[in-house]
Amino acid sequence: MYAEVADVVARAGRVSGAWTDTSTPGLSDLERFLLARQGEIDAALAGRGIAVPLTDEVGVASLRSLHAAGALTLALPATFPNREGPAAAAELMSSVAAEWLRGLDAIMQGTHPAVAMLSSEGEVPSASSFWDEMPEYGLTDEEPGNPYFAPLFERGEMM
Repeated sequence: MYAEVADVVARAGRVSGAWTDTSTPGLSDLERFLLARQGEIDAALAGRGIAVPLTDEVGVASLRSLHAAGALTLALPATFPNREGPAAAAELMSSVAAEWLRGLDAIMQGTHPAVAMLSSEGEVPSASSFWDEMPEYGLTDEEPGNPYFAPLFERGEMM
């Protein structure tokens, strides 16, 4: 799993006191909410051609917050139906719902950091050096192949 019950509880802040071993929903229900949201994340990743479940530590870590937010989008309405309960719960619900939708959309669009990292297959883009790309430049008297790279005047030509 990308997130654990402790991650969901931590994201919930003051509202997390509503979940205990005996409450409805309870801590065991949070586990089920996590499983449901992991299925959706995995389906979106698989749709991008990424093998699931992820085993890469960085990829898993980059999905932890999104996974916890997704579980909260199921836990909060189950705990406070019809937006009953503290105002903090309603504000939290709006926040995590927006985060969940943005994150899932980013996975499907290929712009989520986990997708970008896993799609690069370990290739890290870097800048190149002119001198690495053209080590012979200036060492020969040959004309360059492209006339736009030629100097405006010839050697020995009077200016």
